[in-house]
Amino acid sequence: MTQENTADRRGCLYGIMHLFGSKTKEPSTGPMYPFKRKSYFLSKAEVSFYQVLKSTLQEKAVICPKIRLSDILSTETRNVTYWNQISQKHIDFLLCRPDTMEPILAIELDDSSHTSAKAQKSDNFKNEAFKAAGLPLLRMSAKRGYNIEELRTAIKSAMTKPSIT
Repeated sequence: MTQENTADRRGCLYGIMHLFGSKTKEPSTGPMYPFKRKSYFLSKAEVSFYQVLKSTLQEKAVICPKIRLSDILSTETRNVTYWNQISQKHIDFLLCRPDTMEPILAIELDDSSHTSAKAQKSDNFKNEAFKAAGLPLLRMSAKRGYNIEELRTAIKSAMTKPSIT
């Protein structure tokens, strides 16, 4: 479409505003939304833990990273307060049964960011929410390296308890 045709399609209001010196923006030729792809999905610590977790589980469970609480928890009330509490939070990893994708264990990787008062309040909420839902939550301290046997033992222990707090 030529520039002349574009000007014709702007409408009479554009023409009137242009006559009286109104500055209007030219139609955007760029992308419709200001989004761009991030260069990473998981932090370095999360990738490291994911790799060890993958080796530990050996396809006995599906590992889903960065899952919103509202994707795995629900509420039986229509109270929007409860929905808001789970809609903007996530857990680091969710283990699911490979055949049914039933959630069997949530894992939080706790690093130095979990020491702030705000993070501790969020952590306490997650602990209570998972306890109420009957889904075990395992908290792991972020480390430079992990022992596969220790991780396997922690996972087995967490899954035999009703919940981990």
